[in-house]
Amino acid sequence: MRRMILALLLLLSACSPSALLPTPSPTPPALEGSVDILYPQDGSIIYSEALTLSGTASASNFALKLVAPDEQVIAETTIQTQGDEWTVELIHNYAGEPIEVNILAVPVDATITTEYDIATILLAPLESRPEGTFGSITMPTEGDTVGGEMIQVSGMASGFAENTLSIALIGSDGTTVDSKNIALHNPYQIDDMPWTAELATNGYTGSAEIRIADGQNIISSITVTITAEAG
Repeated sequence: MRRMILALLLLLSACSPSALLPTPSPTPPALEGSVDILYPQDGSIIYSEALTLSGTASASNFALKLVAPDEQVIAETTIQTQGDEWTVELIHNYAGEPIEVNILAVPVDATITTEYDIATILLAPLESRPEGTFGSITMPTEGDTVGGEMIQVSGMASGFAENTLSIALIGSDGTTVDSKNIALHNPYQIDDMPWTAELATNGYTGSAEIRIADGQNIISSITVTITAEAG
């Protein structure tokens, strides 16, 4: 009789709600601090065999990985931070077809699966780079209507002397409405890097040309229409 009672108690214990609950998974460790990748920026096209990466961090250390679309790690390094800013040169030695890769800033602790930051760039072999100096205006585009006191302009640039790009807003009568020089972040000069700028309209309205130049050599230009009101 005692054996039957014991068996019944064991059966009831096995069928109790607590016995049916799944075993809770351990909580993964949380990220400590922060890391921001400032350069290279999203959309950069890297022709050089090395990358100069830089940014800010409050984490004491972290890892940087170049990861291909198939999850293969092309190159990686560990950063020991000193202060709020960091920079490192990473030799990637990639020589295949142009591919889009992610730069991941991740914790050194592999049990933490959350990234600090991600940047997406294109790796391309040097032989695929166009010769000489080249650049483009990607925003605004040809024929756009823009307006307001300032015009936001962005584009790509490669091979500019002293890493300096000249940009100008030219009125329909040929006068310069605004112009400035932009310092490019392009450590090896041969990569194709994003840039941004602001041009003042200074009260001008009508058809105008936005042009970028390397010294006196005009590299690219577009025509836009400027209105008094921001678009």
